[in-house]
Amino acid sequence: MNACALKSKGLIAVLLVSGCVIDVSFDPSGDDVALAGTWTVDGAAPTAENCGTIVMVELRVYELYGSGYYVDTPLRADCSVGMVSSVALEQPNILQADDYRLRFVSFTLDENGDQEELERSDFIPISQEELEAGDFSVATYDFTTTP
Repeated sequence: MNACALKSKGLIAVLLVSGCVIDVSFDPSGDDVALAGTWTVDGAAPTAENCGTIVMVELRVYELYGSGYYVDTPLRADCSVGMVSSVALEQPNILQADDYRLRFVSFTLDENGDQEELERSDFIPISQEELEAGDFSVATYDFTTTP
């Protein structure tokens, strides 16, 4: 084992023994890229009626590997709106150009009136090359309503 490897392992051991916690939060915010996403409900354009119990939809930006997602995303809208877009924001370019995974998440209200997650889409990978090409619109996701 070389001296650098020993020093690295020693530093990690010191940090662990000392109780030091290294917080690495995922923050892709930047001014390179704008995002937009659209959805349907049971194959149709969303309306107040067909959204049923879906009250809110959010487009989340996840790191390429791991489970962290950008919690400060402004990409949320009422279900019946059918789209979210950063283009309407004061600063439309909200991300750094990089590789990400996107996911649509729908929310309902529980008996106390608090938002509760209802459905998640599969991950939608996007690459830095796609993002550098300009604004990126996410393929439509179709939510299903519960009977």
